[in-house]
Amino acid sequence: RKMCGMHYVCCGFCAVAQEARQLEALVHPEMLRIDYITMQPFAEYYPAIYEARHSDERPKSLWFNRLSVFSRWTVINTVICLILLFLWSLLSRGLNHKFGPKNYLVFLLTLLQAFILLALVYRKHTKDVSIDALIKFFAAGFCLSTTLGVFFELVLGLCVRMTMALLMAMSGIDVVVENGYSMSGPDSWTAGKEVNYGGVDYRSYLEAYGNDHPFVFTLYLFVTSFILAAMIEEITKYFGFRMVDHPDFRTREEIEEAMRYHEEDGVQQNVSSFPEQNRTFQS
Repeated sequence: RKMCGMHYVCCGFCAVAQEARQLEALVHPEMLRIDYITMQPFAEYYPAIYEARHSDERPKSLWFNRLSVFSRWTVINTVICLILLFLWSLLSRGLNHKFGPKNYLVFLLTLLQAFILLALVYRKHTKDVSIDALIKFFAAGFCLSTTLGVFFELVLGLCVRMTMALLMAMSGIDVVVENGYSMSGPDSWTAGKEVNYGGVDYRSYLEAYGNDHPFVFTLYLFVTSFILAAMIEEITKYFGFRMVDHPDFRTREEIEEAMRYHEEDGVQQNVSSFPEQNRTFQS
């Protein structure tokens, strides 16, 4: 649905994906060269990016003016959120909550670390990727990849934790807690359930179980390190990269076809030929 100039999704993502596959079979490919959310055609903003990238002279327009609508609103909304969080931190004492100026400083330094790293990388690869693409990749990684990573780590982490609790409950481990009672023997099944729900120190059981079953404990460490953390994070990061469709990674033929289709609608651009667009999404 379209309301107030915005497109709203009123059905499930599976239905949206199915409609997208059907659209690819029904319409010309150049009609699909548009941004997500704003539906802005590539041909409206990419000529300015291409001209600034391959021009020998210094670009006459500011970097913000060469951004797409989506990237502009992303920058504006980010600045607004940072200002609101800063005001919220200043009012923390009066509102009796814990997010104070020190917490805001930690949050700001965390973002600043990522921004500095991106700036250093972009300085070396100005001709390879535009600021517009950089903003979209960062937004996809920060919002979508992080959310997916947290969700799948929670689900898989719960499965791993329940599996270890079951193994420890069946093995009859001997751990003495602070009250002096042993959590082994006939009550081991209850101990396993308490471990799973946080009633007993989970790490104490793992340490005792690891001493008695080093092979299983090593396998547990391997799963939590290389599958639960590393593999999920890398896969979600890769999906975040694939989710962004940007003209920086389209071939010359695809960009020029999109430009011709856009010019048929009566909109003329300063750049209509892209001879140096010798890149593909795979490269």
